[in-house]
Amino acid sequence: MRILSLGTHHLAKGLLHLGCEVIKNSDPEPNLPLLLKEIGEVDWILLTEPLGRRTFPIGLEKVKCKKAFYGIDIHLNYSWQKYFAKLFDVVFVTQNSYAKKLQREGARAYFMPWAIDPEDIFDHNLPRDYDLVFVGLIDPQRRYKRAKLLEYIEQFYTVKKFGTTLKSRLSHKDMSIIYSRAKIAINEAISHELNFRVFETLACGTLLLTEPLDGLDLLFTDKKDLVVFQPKNVVELIHYYLTHDDLRKSIAKSGKEKVLKYHTIYKRAEEILNIFESHRTFISNKKYFYYNLGKALYFAARKPCIPSKTGYMRALVAFQHLRRFNWAKIFIAVLYENLGKPHLARKIVKELLKSKNSNPTAYALAGFFAYKDKDYKKSAEYYKKIYKGDINFKKPDFWFNIAQILKNFGEDFFTGGIRTEETAPFLWIDYVAQTLRIQPNYRDACFILADRFYRAKIYDCAAIWYIAGGAMNTHGRHWTRMVISLLKSYARTRAMDIIISKKRLPKSLKKFLKPGELLFIRLKSAN
Repeated sequence: MRILSLGTHHLAKGLLHLGCEVIKNSDPEPNLPLLLKEIGEVDWILLTEPLGRRTFPIGLEKVKCKKAFYGIDIHLNYSWQKYFAKLFDVVFVTQNSYAKKLQREGARAYFMPWAIDPEDIFDHNLPRDYDLVFVGLIDPQRRYKRAKLLEYIEQFYTVKKFGTTLKSRLSHKDMSIIYSRAKIAINEAISHELNFRVFETLACGTLLLTEPLDGLDLLFTDKKDLVVFQPKNVVELIHYYLTHDDLRKSIAKSGKEKVLKYHTIYKRAEEILNIFESHRTFISNKKYFYYNLGKALYFAARKPCIPSKTGYMRALVAFQHLRRFNWAKIFIAVLYENLGKPHLARKIVKELLKSKNSNPTAYALAGFFAYKDKDYKKSAEYYKKIYKGDINFKKPDFWFNIAQILKNFGEDFFTGGIRTEETAPFLWIDYVAQTLRIQPNYRDACFILADRFYRAKIYDCAAIWYIAGGAMNTHGRHWTRMVISLLKSYARTRAMDIIISKKRLPKSLKKFLKPGELLFIRLKSAN
């Protein structure tokens, strides 16, 4: 089988081992028609998502071979990858829950976890002189939960930390040596995603102590191949396995054997080839190709996973194919504004408003353009078309109410990071951001963001927004979720102080606390 590998080439070695001819190309914007004319026809194009600048091929719709996309960071990029996935005949993702989401969206999506190269990451059979290690970035600002977890553990044990900054990141060889010297390795994930650290650690014969992760139970068995911890029992588990050498070694051995048997690049390449063989027909996606391409580029540019100007320009070209639709004109107007062509943006909006089917997003966009042009009277007239309350541009209530209206129309917001500055407001999240620019602690805006992060299991971000919105001064759902978020972010002392100060302990919180913590809270509250 002849395969063109784009992006990163994670599985190229495995595919070559199985007899495939693999042509590698790492250009972030390869022109596929020209490239295929140069190298000849291929059976499949496999685009594996790189970190940093993502790969967005040019002319994807013009090539006649089958195409596959392997999304490795979908938990942070679902906002654009839900559209990008539909440009391909087959999609692989490293997270089980997102494979199911994409299947519901109509994509041929498969759960395809990470895999290690056993010649690159392996057990060096060294004396295990480190009790506990953590290998990975530690940034209290961007990785608050991770920093608090390690800080919490270090109240009881010494954790050897390596590769904690971008400048000090380890090579696979050095990382393997570190793990080969460790008895236990700690794993933490941003949003409970199944990360590469799971496979790296196990391949080196180290006991992995990990949070619950997406799809982990489909691959490994708790207390047989690895050990899953909860915030309230992590310290106890560390103590137990440091004092039970034979059991720790037995679990580490089982985890290593399972990785080497089922989770190498050779095994993963074999699985992918079997799927390729089973799909001999194309997905007919031409009808919605420009719809999905335009949205993928627009939202990727807002991350940014592609340089903003490049992404906006290419999205504009895609949406111009669909200009007969009003929803496409909204995108076109936003893109013209973002590209510094306000006169063209306003021209498109005028066309939109003449239509009998103008929706609230069009009026909100017209209102914002007039507001930006300092024509406040005209702006108020447009906003009155969708909002009957008091229009006062200096008050956060107005902007938040517009956000609530737009929440029922147009595009949704998916957690994982999106820029809201330097763009025409288009999503409801843009109006939430405008609300917070006027009043940074506006309660409802903070809580709507906090609830989103809470549902996405990004508890450290949820806690920050609950606190910013004043949840400590409330008594309902937001207060409870704030405390749970703090407990799950390992800020346990702060969570307990809040519970004691309120002298209330809802039943829903008890399961997140240790018996000793419950007793301490009751004694303190009694005083």
